Amino acid sequence: MMKIKGAKYAKNFIITALIAVICAIFGGLCFDGGVSARAASSEEDRFAYGNSQITVTADTDKVLRVEENLTVGFIKESANLVRAVGGKMRSLTRWGNLTVKGRSYLARISDITAEVDGVPAEARTEESNGPNQHIDVRCPQEKFKKWTRENQLYYNIKLCYIWDLSDDEDGDDILYIGLFKHYYSRWFYYGGDENNTAKLTYKIILPEIPEEQTALYYGKSRTDGLKADGRELTAEVSFRSAGEYSLRAYMPSGTFDTSAEYYPYYWFFAGAVGLVIIFGAVIMFIYRGKRPLAPVEYEPPIINPLHFSAFWHGYARRRDACTLILQWAVLGCVKIKKDGKRDIIVTKLKDLPEGRTFAEYRYFSALFDDGDVYRSKDMRGMKNRYSRNRIRRASTALAEEAGSPVTRAKGTETAKCIVMFSSLVALLVSCVYFLYIAGDIMFMIFLVAVVFVFCIFARMYPLMLEMRKKRRAYKGWYNFTYLLSSLVILPPAGMLLIVISAHYMPVYDYIHIMLISVVWIFFCLYASPNIIAKRTEEAQKTYAKMLGFKKFLKSVKVAEMELMLENNPNYYLDVLPYCMIMGLSKKLDKKTEFLSAPDWADGFDGATFASSMFGSIRSGLVTRGKKERK
Repeated sequence: MMKIKGAKYAKNFIITALIAVICAIFGGLCFDGGVSARAASSEEDRFAYGNSQITVTADTDKVLRVEENLTVGFIKESANLVRAVGGKMRSLTRWGNLTVKGRSYLARISDITAEVDGVPAEARTEESNGPNQHIDVRCPQEKFKKWTRENQLYYNIKLCYIWDLSDDEDGDDILYIGLFKHYYSRWFYYGGDENNTAKLTYKIILPEIPEEQTALYYGKSRTDGLKADGRELTAEVSFRSAGEYSLRAYMPSGTFDTSAEYYPYYWFFAGAVGLVIIFGAVIMFIYRGKRPLAPVEYEPPIINPLHFSAFWHGYARRRDACTLILQWAVLGCVKIKKDGKRDIIVTKLKDLPEGRTFAEYRYFSALFDDGDVYRSKDMRGMKNRYSRNRIRRASTALAEEAGSPVTRAKGTETAKCIVMFSSLVALLVSCVYFLYIAGDIMFMIFLVAVVFVFCIFARMYPLMLEMRKKRRAYKGWYNFTYLLSSLVILPPAGMLLIVISAHYMPVYDYIHIMLISVVWIFFCLYASPNIIAKRTEEAQKTYAKMLGFKKFLKSVKVAEMELMLENNPNYYLDVLPYCMIMGLSKKLDKKTEFLSAPDWADGFDGATFASSMFGSIRSGLVTRGKKERK
């Protein structure tokens, strides 16, 4: 195996750097430059609220008419007042007696009017996909004057607007309003007394309902300061704790007539993502690995063990090269002794006979270069790393010389490439849609980043595929490139989700296509290679015989196995290597528990010979990487 110098440190550095970048972005998006609400009278804030009142009139279409009478003092002179109103909303719905959170939806503000001390003022807002929408009230004069302890200058600001919650598709029986929940509240202490803080009075006028039906009103988990009088619900809380409260009115089912309003061209983009996924699914279905009809077979195909491994697993596993030791033992060339729980001692009795391949001779010599006895215990530690590497290289050469038969049908590898690349197209379609509905430079940057990632992946995948074909020889490189390709895709996807969650609102219509696209990418990267496994006609026939032999081991009785061994004494040792490759060692032990261990195996229990032998030589012979050895 080719050793990658510094690969371990590079991998750790990449992972650490990516975590740091993601944390920095997340912190930058979530950090708000505002000060704590408790420091309302400090010079850091522009304004703070005094005693205020908000009246909300709800219609059955869940369109709320809001009138705010705010008492505001400006800690610093300002030309405008910025009033934040919830934009990112979360629906509440009922399942029996339980109240659960539903999907997210977007609230809209319209028809804004404003007065400052009875004088009409300019007010405007920009609809946003973010967690808050901001109403900007301009001062009728040049600036709002500064509040001081001497002048105690408050402004009475009246806001009237429509707060549209009609997209709350799940909440046709609950009215849910947060009290200053989506932004920082700043307030005044009256008379310097921290217990005498500014109060917020909420008055909600509910739609008419039949007299025989009642509604249950309450504020989060506490009901202090809450009053209900017919259709009117009144709550008084201090600004200091307003963020901890929410008002809910449970209404009869179907009180509100709500429905989701999808963004323009939503179904066009959703359909595009769906077509990409359907296309990939069709390719996977066409090139899927089929389980053939498998009649009962009394023995597996007797072929080169590494070819057998390729037919069974789809590729020749280097770890299966150790089954050659069993063939050498049958020929009388070696003797195997169990050494403890997992270690073995292999003793050379004679050289391999003529007719064996060069790589097999090399593998045999590598085991006994230091003498006629190979001890797996001696292979541990840095001192013997050169011997380990020599044996690994020899087993790699053995696997390469044997070659892997063509087990996959023509076009299978191409189908894998098409499916993986098409999954990236789904993500690009989602990003284009975000760009369309957001119109923000940040999404343009991320779109370019995703395209950049796509290009990197396109350049990297041929190398990764080549390493996959030669994974026995370059397993370290293959694992490193596969890890790197995954890490290249993870940061943009993670950052996109963070941006959408923190900067924009994950409205349930368009967030779904993003999540589906990301899930589809990872499914195509990690699951589709196992699904797209169509075999050639010859490989399918060979695989059918293997399954037939597996079926035979499941159904054969011990008495029948005894009779077969009487007719063919070599049957057990002939099928033993192939049972090990297929993972049928334990099944074989159950059928042959009456046998004793062969003469060339010392210290092995006959009742568990196959499973204990395979476990011992697999961990005792250096045919795999360090992480795979036990």
